[in-house]
Amino acid sequence: ICFVSAGAKRSTAGERTRIARAGEMLLNSIDLPVSVSVVEAPYSSVTLRVDERLLADLLVEVEESAGVPLAPAGQLTAPMAPELVDAVTRFVTLLDSPEDIRALAPRVEGEILYRLLRGPLGPVLRAGALADSPTQRVRRAARWICERYAEPLGIDAIAAVARMSPAGLHRHFKAATGMSPLRYQKYVR
Repeated sequence: ICFVSAGAKRSTAGERTRIARAGEMLLNSIDLPVSVSVVEAPYSSVTLRVDERLLADLLVEVEESAGVPLAPAGQLTAPMAPELVDAVTRFVTLLDSPEDIRALAPRVEGEILYRLLRGPLGPVLRAGALADSPTQRVRRAARWICERYAEPLGIDAIAAVARMSPAGLHRHFKAATGMSPLRYQKYVR
């Protein structure tokens, strides 16, 4: 997740382009090859890789405020709530106090994930954390494709890895990435 504090950046994955401006966040729920450029300078942001184990632990504590999306989402932008901005700011300022990082960083990171789960991207994060959700299945297929990008791959083999029908994989994969699985393989090459 990229939290933009100043300026704006354009992120393009396949045929989809998103622009994240100051006060917004950009979530890549699936590893996608992206092209990024600054469109408003000066640009400043903080990127946080989601700790999936911590996210799974938090899911037990956070009641669902919205349903899990049926189709996985690839790249999304959303505004940051003031409480989230505060938590991200505290996380970054820990760099000024290295002696506090070990004790406080995991707690502040947990707060950031909690705020994300309660916000507009919560359903997408929740879907990504569920073990057998379409998002996880598409992630599994995307990772497998990336590991074997130079090999000839068939849609049936990719669907088997994702534990989906070829038609279901195609639909969910395209919803998440903006491209078919085989086009994704060519894009990764």
